[in-house]
Amino acid sequence: MTFQQAVDALRSRIAKAESERDAWRAAGPQEKYVEAYFMVEALESQLDQRLRDHAVPVEAEHSSASTGDSA
Repeated sequence: MTFQQAVDALRSRIAKAESERDAWRAAGPQEKYVEAYFMVEALESQLDQRLRDHAVPVEAEHSSASTGDSA
């Protein structure tokens, strides 16, 4: 699975989890809503972490190029 496919899959899971969360909120059972709320938070955290992890090598590559140019 490519990085973009992984990001797209996480975004899809987030959308589904948000829908479930909203449905539980409207339905009434507080514990199910809270469970769904934290699932959305966990998935968003995973997405943020993947995006940060992917950005680090790109930033490090640019820093290396800049350092190499000035030497």
